[in-house]
Amino acid sequence: MQIYMINITLNGEPFELEGSEDIPALISQMGADGKRIAIMLNSSVVSRHDWDKTPLKEGDSVEVLVFAGGG
Repeated sequence: MQIYMINITLNGEPFELEGSEDIPALISQMGADGKRIAIMLNSSVVSRHDWDKTPLKEGDSVEVLVFAGGG
């Protein structure tokens, strides 16, 4: 079985995404839990509801914003 890879830009850095090329796969590959995350794809915010319906393509630019609590 051949693993499909695409090259994207993740938070301004080159990133190689393995396997399924959608937002949940990216979050999983990053090791994040996805609970306090916002995603921007090519400068547009992607609703959490649409993450699994939004494919990532070769050359896409993804910004993953992690919200942290504090005071």
